[in-house]
Amino acid sequence: MQTLARFHDLAARYKQCLGAPQTILDRQQRWKELQQSGLSAIERSLATPLGNEIDQRATRLLALAHKALESSQAIQSLAAGPELLLQPAIRDIHRDHVLFTGDEVTGLIDFGAMRIDTPLTDVARLVGSLAGDDREARQFAFDAYAAVRPLSAADRRMIGLLDESGLVLGALNWLIWLYVERRDMGPMEPIVRRLDEMLQRLESRTTNTSH
Repeated sequence: MQTLARFHDLAARYKQCLGAPQTILDRQQRWKELQQSGLSAIERSLATPLGNEIDQRATRLLALAHKALESSQAIQSLAAGPELLLQPAIRDIHRDHVLFTGDEVTGLIDFGAMRIDTPLTDVARLVGSLAGDDREARQFAFDAYAAVRPLSAADRRMIGLLDESGLVLGALNWLIWLYVERRDMGPMEPIVRRLDEMLQRLESRTTNTSH
């Protein structure tokens, strides 16, 4: 988290301004597309299973993501937010893109999605990948980042909304890639692990909401 904060500090020297983050505009549009036709396309595609251990997970994932998509609470809150600081953001930073030698971070990789956007989307993505919904671990991650680059209470709330909406859209993206587009996404084990992580997080939200 401190390496990411230092990267953001350096990247801000290139460009920094206030505005509406493109990631929020993109997510609003994607949310609308999924509600209008994307979900039905996934449902039709699931009728032709892959014939492996992903199928059962996909059905559960679609049901949970569908429920979250219908509520629209996270995306509406994002859209109602204020203008944010914009600068170069990686936009695809997660634990598999952080390189270590022992306990020392020695590199960040994959900058193919980088653009001018809110750096909070990077924080949301990396914290979600590293800590999931573990409150203690998330707090530790936020504090580590903030030790280098301060985070306001509004920033932390926005990170939570970005994480929430990213989780829902990420789950549906995986179903589109696997079932609608029938992409070869590589070895089975990391795919199953990623789907299980998303399932666990979405299921915990459903449980908490019901209580």
